[in-house]
Amino acid sequence: VSKRVPSRSAVEAASAVEAASAGDAARAEMMLAGIADGVVLVDGDNDIVWANSQFRQWAVSPATIDGIGFYKALG
Repeated sequence: VSKRVPSRSAVEAASAVEAASAGDAARAEMMLAGIADGVVLVDGDNDIVWANSQFRQWAVSPATIDGIGFYKALG
């Protein structure tokens, strides 16, 4: 079994895609954080992964909502 070693240009291209994706994610997070409405990202179990400051203000305990259920966060 032989392993193919990626070329330098392929590695550089993959690195560029990863950097662009990280930059896009950071820009998206900044945009969502600045929205005046409450915005929350939940996982498949409805647990909070991320929330902007407006949603945190609505929450029962704003500082500790990451990882808890959406409805539990709202009381």
